[in-house]
Amino acid sequence: MPDKQKRKKRIRPIIEEEILIKEPTPEPLQQQYPEKTNLKLIFFLTVITALVVGFVSGGVYVYFSGISAVQDSEKSTPIPSPTITPEPSATPKQTPESEEIDLSQYKISVLNGSGKIGEASKVSSLLEENGFKVENIGNASRYDFENTVLQTKKQTPQSVVVLLKKALSSIYLVEIDSKNLPESSEFDFIITVGSKLAQ
Repeated sequence: MPDKQKRKKRIRPIIEEEILIKEPTPEPLQQQYPEKTNLKLIFFLTVITALVVGFVSGGVYVYFSGISAVQDSEKSTPIPSPTITPEPSATPKQTPESEEIDLSQYKISVLNGSGKIGEASKVSSLLEENGFKVENIGNASRYDFENTVLQTKKQTPQSVVVLLKKALSSIYLVEIDSKNLPESSEFDFIITVGSKLAQ
């Protein structure tokens, strides 16, 4: 009988228990990392941002200013090179002194070739004080003119040229261009302001 008992093994049931381990819930980020405001970093980033914005807006302004200056110079009449050799002019047309000349009927364009800001406007005011009418103010194609160059049409009365040169000579060193403006030019005079002043 004991043999039978030995043979008969007793099977024990194994009970497995599932243990659920609860993972700890993470604390909110604000509690894990206390909020530290670094004022120096914020100030530094603000300054860098302001500088970048300033440089970008300044660059855009300079770019568009340059484009408008190029467009203005393209619209202006091309000026001959400064190597101008004076030639004796034809006999000036004399107008009777009793006859008054209407200087405002002549169209004048004043171009700044001196490289100094505001010179064309200064010349325009000077001419208008002397009775001339300035139709156009702009920039010359170059800014290296030393003498103020006066260009005129061949048909323009010499007495008007003399009056215009006299008005300009009160401030500038004036030279009359030997090459006349074409008759198709919309202006009777083109004055390119130079940097040399009269002594």
